Amino acid sequence: MSSTCLAFYLQKTHLDRTTYIFHKQDNNLTLCPVSHFLALALADDAFDARGINSVEDVLRIQVMTPRNSLHLKWKPHMLNIPVFSRAIHTTERIRISPDKALPYDTFNQYLQHLEHNAEFEHMLTPYCNRRGTANAVDTVATTSERNQVMDHSRADIFKRYYISVKVKRDVQSTYLGYPARESIIETVERFSLTRNPRAPKKLSNEHKKTIERDPQLVKLCDQQRSLRKLIKRKHGSVPKSKDTALHHEYTELENTIRAEKQTLHHKMFENMRQKFFATIDTIKIERQLLELSINKKLKMNNNDKVQFVFENLREGPHKQRVSSADSEVNITFNSIIDTDTFPISCPGTQCLFCLGDSQLPHSARIYSFSRPDHLRRHVQNCHLRYLDPDALLWCPHPSCPDALDGVEDFQGPIKDVSPMASRSLRASVEVASGLALSDEALDVQCRAAAQNRPFDLVANNCQKFCSQILQRLVNNGAITQGQFDALAVKGFQPLI
Repeated sequence: MSSTCLAFYLQKTHLDRTTYIFHKQDNNLTLCPVSHFLALALADDAFDARGINSVEDVLRIQVMTPRNSLHLKWKPHMLNIPVFSRAIHTTERIRISPDKALPYDTFNQYLQHLEHNAEFEHMLTPYCNRRGTANAVDTVATTSERNQVMDHSRADIFKRYYISVKVKRDVQSTYLGYPARESIIETVERFSLTRNPRAPKKLSNEHKKTIERDPQLVKLCDQQRSLRKLIKRKHGSVPKSKDTALHHEYTELENTIRAEKQTLHHKMFENMRQKFFATIDTIKIERQLLELSINKKLKMNNNDKVQFVFENLREGPHKQRVSSADSEVNITFNSIIDTDTFPISCPGTQCLFCLGDSQLPHSARIYSFSRPDHLRRHVQNCHLRYLDPDALLWCPHPSCPDALDGVEDFQGPIKDVSPMASRSLRASVEVASGLALSDEALDVQCRAAAQNRPFDLVANNCQKFCSQILQRLVNNGAITQGQFDALAVKGFQPLI
C-alpha cells in the first residue's frame, strides 16, 4: 500500500530545520494539503521529472522493490519561489505574482473577508489558526513537542497567550461522578457555533448615505473643494499644480478623506454586525414561543384604538406633525434648533482665531475685546506671529471651509477673501473707522473689497463715505498706504 506525503520545513538558520509532514486527507479533500500543493506545483510546472502533467500522472507512479520511496524533486530554479504568493494588478487582469510572497497583512485581510462571507460572529485572524493549533496539539503532545510545533522558546508562552479561556474538561460530570460528556464541551468550543447565514455582508445604501453625512467627513470634503478652487485660481487645474506645496497638501487631504471613509465604513459595518448577532437569537426565540412572524409582529390588531399617527420625517427637516385620529387635531412643532451659536458676522472686537479654536471654552471663543487696538495686538502676538506668511491658511471661522492664500490674504480688506472673512471685514471696517454706517453702505463696500474692485464702482451716495473709511483705515493701520494707493491707481480719487 503506497501513500503520498509532503514534507514541508521552515528553516530560519542553518541549524534550525523544523519539518512538518502532511499526508492525503481522503475523507475530506477540501482539507487535504497534499492536493493543494500538487495543484500549485502543476500550475507552476515545478516538478523536475519530465512527464508529470496532471494529478493522474503522480498517482500512477509505482514504488518498485527494493526501494521504499520515491522523492518528487523540484526544479532548481523553483526552490526560491514562495509557495504562497500575493495577487498583483496588471494591465490585463489580476495575476499571481511569480516572485513576491504573500504578506501577513494581506493574508489577514483575506481571513476577514472569509469571516464575513462565512457569516461568523467573531473575527477570524491568523492568530485564531495558531491558537487553535496550539490547543489541539496540547491535548496529544508533550510540552516539548508542543513548543517545537509552535516554535515557542518557553512553555509559559502557551500559558500566557494561547491557552483557551474555556475549560476543555467536563467539570460538572467529574464532580458529580457521572461519565464525562466531552463531546458537548468540544461543540461549545467550535468557532462555527454562532454562525448565522443571514448575517449582513455589506452596508446598505442608507448606511452609505449616513457615512457621507458624517460631520468630520463633510468638513474634510468642504476643505478639499475650497483647496481645489484655490488651486484652479492660481494654476488653472489640479494636475498643473504638481510639485507645488498646494498640490502636496491637496494630495494629503485626499488621502485623509479616503482613510476617513474606510474607517467610518469599517466601524459602521462592525456595529451593524454586532447589533445583528446581539438581537437575532432573541427574535428567533420570540417567534417560536409567541408564534409571531415579522408581518404579524408589526401589525396592529385594533386600529380604532390608535390615538396618534406620526408622519414620516420626509415632509421636511424642520417639522414634525402629530395628528389625532379622534379629534382631528393637527399640531406642528418647529423642533429643529440651530445648534450653531457662533455669529456669521462677527463684531470688529472679536478674534476669529479664538472663535474657531475648539479647545477653548465657549466663553473664551465668543469673547469681545474692549477696543480694536487690543484685538489687533492679541491677533498679532497670539496668532499671526506663529504663522508662515506664505503658507496656506484656512479661514479660522468654525463655519467656513475656505482656504486663504497666506496671512496677507486674511488681513487684506481689498483682496479676494473667503466669505466668512469678508463678513468679518464688514464689522472691522466699522470699528476701525469709528463711523456708524448703514448696513447697505457696509455691504456694498465689502462686496467691492471681496471682488477686488475699486471703490469708485460703488453707488454715488456711498463714495464719499468709502473715501472717509479708507482714510480712517490708513490712520488706524488697518490697511497700508500702498493698498490705499492701489485704489487710486485703479481710478478712484479720494474725495477728502
